Amino acid sequence: YSNESKRKFLNVAKKTIDSHGAVSYETVKQMLIGLCKQAKFKSLAIAISGVAGPSRSESKPVGLVFIGVKISSCSTERI
Repeated sequence: YSNESKRKFLNVAKKTIDSHGAVSYETVKQMLIGLCKQAKFKSLAIAISGVAGPSRSESKPVGLVFIGVKISSCSTERI
């Protein structure tokens, strides 16, 4: 999805995308943090960003993929 979506829905900093690119460890880490902040219950968050091809993107090779996994915390309050 777009860089705008990463910023709008997951709170990835524009500076992170501008500095490291959408396909980067730093961006996926911020995507995970954004997902976990939205979780209402303890959840497993998975974020993936990569270059699918057929051509390079951001001067990064086709096939480069970053996959992040994080378990969110949640409040003890029950609904």
